[in-house]
Amino acid sequence: MHRDDLTRLLETLVDKRVALQRYIASLDTPSASTDTRKLHSAPANIDDAVIDALVREMIRELGQLNAALVRAKSGQLGICATCQQRINNKRLRAMPFAEHCARCANTHDES
Repeated sequence: MHRDDLTRLLETLVDKRVALQRYIASLDTPSASTDTRKLHSAPANIDDAVIDALVREMIRELGQLNAALVRAKSGQLGICATCQQRINNKRLRAMPFAEHCARCANTHDES
């Protein structure tokens, strides 16, 4: 991975992490509606289970972003955790926190 690509990837990871942290924090503010938990455009009658699932997904993604930043510090960002080959730049642009190349991810999903 070229230095410029790595720099852009790190910036993307940090920006996504900050945005997600802010959004999750806004869900717990006193001004957040108890019905919609401030899911801005969500209808007032949205099911609490749906909201909980969305929050869990956001927290999961935050964990993935944090793990990717840890891999970046160790020089492993963009390297597949399974086969140790470079992860395709196209995949990293789509999923900047990708831990596996597409081939290994597909194999992992099948098992």
